[in-house]
Amino acid sequence: MEETNYHWQKEQCDERLLDAVEAAIETVEKMHSLSFTLERIHRARDATRLTDKKQMWDILQEFYAKYRTFINGLSPVLGYYVYDVDAEFYQKVTLEEIARQLHIVIGYICLHDALAGKVKETFIRTYMNALKRKGFNEDFIKQLKSRFGGINA
Repeated sequence: MEETNYHWQKEQCDERLLDAVEAAIETVEKMHSLSFTLERIHRARDATRLTDKKQMWDILQEFYAKYRTFINGLSPVLGYYVYDVDAEFYQKVTLEEIARQLHIVIGYICLHDALAGKVKETFIRTYMNALKRKGFNEDFIKQLKSRFGGINA
């Protein structure tokens, strides 16, 4: 993949995405019934503190493999894509960039696991309210809800 594509995506991954990720994490943490999700969150957070680049990268790739389809399904709304990279790209990526990607994946883990479980409607309502509190507009929230299956929150 060309380096310019990566830089474009990195620039597109702005505060809006990070705010949406934070809202997802906060929502899951409030919903204690998602214990497996919390275990995955802790594993990803622990990985962000590692100093071994290969170990961090391997954990990130493991999460990408599991959640790639889900993440790319939300790409039109959130602007974040998972795509394959070559060895040269891996050599250039820094620990900080891998940690940032792991942090973003945490939000997607929360979204995926909550939407796949029995708590879907409660999660969506709580998440949409959190997004409203963070200043997201109604159009954005409506688009995101339609991607989640049109739950009326």
